[in-house]
Amino acid sequence: MPRGGAEIDIAVLFADVRGSTALGESMSASAFASLRGKDETVTVRVIQPSMLGRA
Repeated sequence: MPRGGAEIDIAVLFADVRGSTALGESMSASAFASLRGKDETVTVRVIQPSMLGRA
């Protein structure tokens, strides 16, 4: 990276998943993290092609 940083295009997604707080409280931390990781993987597979102009 050049001194002083660099300008890059990024996308930020904030997803408020309905019911996730109650669900997380009813599961172990590791099980909930695994579930959220699977959700994130699916979300990225849907969004990433459109970010690369392949939608």
